[in-house]
Amino acid sequence: MPSGDSPRRYLTYDVGIKGFIEALGAGDEDGVDKLRDVSNGCPACMLAAIRQSSLQCPPDEDGQGFSVPFNYEEEKARFWSEINEKDLADEWAHMG
Repeated sequence: MPSGDSPRRYLTYDVGIKGFIEALGAGDEDGVDKLRDVSNGCPACMLAAIRQSSLQCPPDEDGQGFSVPFNYEEEKARFWSEINEKDLADEWAHMG
């Protein structure tokens, strides 16, 4: 991404946070994949949906809890890798 550029130019959404939460569904891997698709892979958007969905909960005294299969650092690395690949492809296209 060019210096001073914002990822905001890559992010457009057809739905808001409510749509992100709906895409997450039950919080399983399929739901995370749907959320990734709907949010254009934005890790902050995905995390916001997971937090606001109330699906993620710590274990209680019985050891019961639920963890959405989501790793912010991995999603962030994936997101920026895709952004950088698109930028590189755009730069090459403009050079030729």
